[in-house]
Amino acid sequence: MIVVATLILGLRLYTRSCIQKIRLGAEDWTILVAWLFTLAFAVDLCLQVQHGLGLHESDLAAGTDISVSLQLFFFKQFIYYIAIGATKISILLLYIRLFPQPTWKAVFWVLIWFVALTEVSCTLAGIFQCNPIEKAWYTDLPGTCLDQTALFVANAGLHIFQDIVIYLIPVPLLWNIHRSLKQRISIITVFAIGGFVCITGILRLHTLYLACITGDPTWNNASPLIWSYIETFSFPVCTVCHRVDAIVEDDQGDRK
Repeated sequence: MIVVATLILGLRLYTRSCIQKIRLGAEDWTILVAWLFTLAFAVDLCLQVQHGLGLHESDLAAGTDISVSLQLFFFKQFIYYIAIGATKISILLLYIRLFPQPTWKAVFWVLIWFVALTEVSCTLAGIFQCNPIEKAWYTDLPGTCLDQTALFVANAGLHIFQDIVIYLIPVPLLWNIHRSLKQRISIITVFAIGGFVCITGILRLHTLYLACITGDPTWNNASPLIWSYIETFSFPVCTVCHRVDAIVEDDQGDRK
């Protein structure tokens, strides 16, 4: 997925800067941020594997320090929130450029702030989920922690809701462009490929819930981390959206 996503992003930037000869926009720079944090997510995941991720705790080699894996899992949360948030903001910035009508611009800006505040609140809740903070990975330390199941499920639910809104809201706008029925259906179909991220979010929520209610963290954390990883690499949908870019702008030119 790293190779595919990086290739698609590279083609997108090459097309815009070298073929179309246009400057990179805010949505391009934002998706670059998402890409960088997604790479960091991949590195974190590989390091967790080196410290037992994917194995039953009873099968770990003697002397394996499980707290290292839990600490990497702790830092993974912030990387995930930034990567997902930057991706959604990039898509919404693209919407603003494609649909510059004042009403829709206001709607998209509200969604941008909603996404940004969600990621900030999720990050802060993740950092301070335990008191002291170190108890998140040194589980034997005295102290208290938030209900992790409630915290993770609430965060995942918010992200799924945002995904559904972001991927459904442009459908009526695309449907009303002055093009043939066949073109409109094909445009919406291409765009709807991004709905895959909604499916990954739901699957991630299910595996996350199962991981929270059972023990054996090195084994149970593997499935939600895999789906989180797939979800973060769903950002090429923002590139797919550029497939309809020219058609939408041509339509707006015809209207003028």
